[in-house]
Amino acid sequence: MPRLFFKLTALFTFLHWLILCVSAANAIAAGVHRIDHPDSPIAQSERISRLISPVLTQPGMSISDWLRDYSDSRVLHATLELLNSLLWGAIIALIVCRLMGRRASTAHSHAKNPIA
Repeated sequence: MPRLFFKLTALFTFLHWLILCVSAANAIAAGVHRIDHPDSPIAQSERISRLISPVLTQPGMSISDWLRDYSDSRVLHATLELLNSLLWGAIIALIVCRLMGRRASTAHSHAKNPIA
């Protein structure tokens, strides 16, 4: 199970980073478009990006803002972004592993006692 956890953590860390990058790029592209066309309606993808981006950057952004008073290092900021994605990946992997373990133990207990 630990091997699966580490594989899932790597996968979900990459997916978190990818979703965050796509969301930020979408928000930037919509913002640039809005400069030229200020009256255009807000697209659904822009709404989703505006909703997702602040959620996915936490808790890393809070720590980064707190540390900004002490250090303005870009390396520190990049490290916190990486650790933030790693934290999200590990939490999602833990949830998936727990759910898979619970499902496997439930199936195992039903196989032992089919009456229950």
